[in-house]
Amino acid sequence: MLCKTNTMKRLLFWYSFLLSISTSAQTPYCEKIIVITIDGVRWQEIYEGADKNILFDNRATAPQHPSKTAFWKEDSIERRAALLPFLWTYIAQHGQLFGNRKKGNFMQVKNRSRFSYAGYNELFTGYADKSIIGNKPVYNKNINILEYLNNLPDHKNSVAAFTSWNLFPYIFNKQRNNLVLNSGVQPTEHAVAGEQNLQKEQQFTGSYTRKDSVTYAAAKKYLTSNHPKIMHIGFGEADEFAHHKNYSEYLSNIHEVDGYIADLWQTVQQEEDYRNKTIFIITTDHGRGAKTKNWNKHGMLVSGSNQTWMAVFGNCIKPGGRLTTGETIYTAQIAETIANLLGEKFVQPRSYSNSLLTSLQ
Repeated sequence: MLCKTNTMKRLLFWYSFLLSISTSAQTPYCEKIIVITIDGVRWQEIYEGADKNILFDNRATAPQHPSKTAFWKEDSIERRAALLPFLWTYIAQHGQLFGNRKKGNFMQVKNRSRFSYAGYNELFTGYADKSIIGNKPVYNKNINILEYLNNLPDHKNSVAAFTSWNLFPYIFNKQRNNLVLNSGVQPTEHAVAGEQNLQKEQQFTGSYTRKDSVTYAAAKKYLTSNHPKIMHIGFGEADEFAHHKNYSEYLSNIHEVDGYIADLWQTVQQEEDYRNKTIFIITTDHGRGAKTKNWNKHGMLVSGSNQTWMAVFGNCIKPGGRLTTGETIYTAQIAETIANLLGEKFVQPRSYSNSLLTSLQ
C-alpha cells in the first residue's frame, strides 16, 4: 500500500513538473511595449480606406492630386490595403484590431471633450477627467502610466516619449517627473543630424506640431541607442492636415506613418533587446465627423468624435484579426492593460481599471 502511495506521489510530482514546463513554455513573454498614437485619425480610413465622397471633393483634395490614383480602389479591402499596407498585410494577420463599427466592434473615448488633451489624458491615465475641456497648456494633475512605470524598480529610467505635438510636457506633467520626453520644437540631445534646424522650418504655420518624420527619426535613434522598455511615439500631422481641410495630405500622412511602423517593427526584430519581447499598441486620441462637411472637425458637438480604434500585435498577443464582438471597449482601458502586459498593476484613485488583457492573450 505504501509502495503504491509513493509511486502515486512520484507520478503526481512528475506530472506537475511536466505540466509546469508545458505551461511555462506556453506563457507569453512581454518585456517591452511601444505605444504609437496617430492624432485624430478616423476609424473609417483604418477599416475602409479613403472615403470616396471626401477624396473626390475638390474642396478637400486637389483635382489632379496623386492620392486619387494611389489610394482609391473600388473594392474596400484593396482600398484599405493601399492606404495601410503594413496594417493589413501583417498586423491584421498577427495581431488584433478594435473599433470596426460596421462589424459590430465598438471602441470610443469616455471623456466628453473629445479633444486631444482629454483623449491623451484618458489613454495614459485611465481616467476621463471632466475638468479637461480644451487644449490648454496646463500641467496635468493625473498620474499617467508612463511616469508610474518609470518609478517602479523594474522599469526605472527606462521609459521615453517622442511626440510631434508640443503639449505632451503638460499632459505628462514633465515638471513632476523625470521622463525622457521630447515634444514639438523642443531641443533634444537625442536629435538626428540637422534636426534642430528642421524643427522650426517644418512645423505647420501657427502650430507647434513638428513634422512626423523628425519625430520618428529622433525616436528611432533613441530606441536603438538606449533600449527603453516602454516608449511612446506620438504622431501629429494627420490631425493638422485634417484641420486644414486637406484630405489628400491627411491620407498621405497616414500612409507614411504606416511605413514608419513597419520600419520600426523590422528594427526591433533586429535588436536582441527587443526581438520576441515586444508589443506594439497603436491607437488614436479621438475621432472626427463622419460626413463630407464635418470630417475635418472634432469636439463635443461633432458626432463621431468619440469613436476610436486600436491595433495590438507582437509577442504574447494572440492573433485575432478584426474583432466582431458587440462589446464596447474604451480608450480608458489602455493604461491598465499596458501595466498588466508587463506584469504590473496600475490602479489609481482616478482610473477605469478594467484591463483588456484577457482579450489579447
